[in-house]
Amino acid sequence: MITGNPLWFFIYNYGLLVPLILWTLIEVIRKKDRERLLILGPALGSYIVLLFLMLAPWDWDNTKVMVWSLFMLFPMIGEVILA
Repeated sequence: MITGNPLWFFIYNYGLLVPLILWTLIEVIRKKDRERLLILGPALGSYIVLLFLMLAPWDWDNTKVMVWSLFMLFPMIGEVILA
């Protein structure tokens, strides 16, 4: 595990997912696609909040909610970037 710099933590654990999400967000904002932004915004917001907030004393319960946030992002990445 990499300690210290949070940027290296995300690169090590998420790989290309973070740049793909940022690229998708930039493209949606650039194209002013309100429908996709209304899906991306809450999904990213809830994921970022859940990085710092613990909903239950068990790690697995928190991880499940974070995974559902990521599942909301995957179709957007497919539609905006990979299409």
